[in-house]
Amino acid sequence: MFRFLMPFIVMIVLMAGAVLVMAFVPLGEPPVPHTLIVLGVVLVSLLVFYLNARFMMKPDRRQEKILTEGTSARAEVLAIEDTGLTMNRDPMVALTLKVKPGFGSSFQVKANVLVSRVAIPRPGDVISVRYDPDDPQRMIVV
Repeated sequence: MFRFLMPFIVMIVLMAGAVLVMAFVPLGEPPVPHTLIVLGVVLVSLLVFYLNARFMMKPDRRQEKILTEGTSARAEVLAIEDTGLTMNRDPMVALTLKVKPGFGSSFQVKANVLVSRVAIPRPGDVISVRYDPDDPQRMIVV
């Protein structure tokens, strides 16, 4: 949440600073200092927005590793809880899953997953997952 708000906070601080600086420039002077101040604030704000968007769009390497190198398994939904979060009208739910790998013993894991509101899993449903064999608690619902 803070990463999302940071560019707005920086822009507000820059604008407030620009207004204060412009307040101290005499009105009889040519408007060039005002123009340079506003241009500087706009350029710095655009740079902050660009860097923030680039940082937020960077893929999560751990999830990519699980998708490419993880072990596929089937998981039975044991319980489902609403977390209260939604994204694009789809709910984020907390799933308690019993993962049944093709080899080895089954294990239980809890994961927060964004699900379609028209296809919310129910207890007893079987879904596909991929998990990290080194740390089975790190998994992705596919």
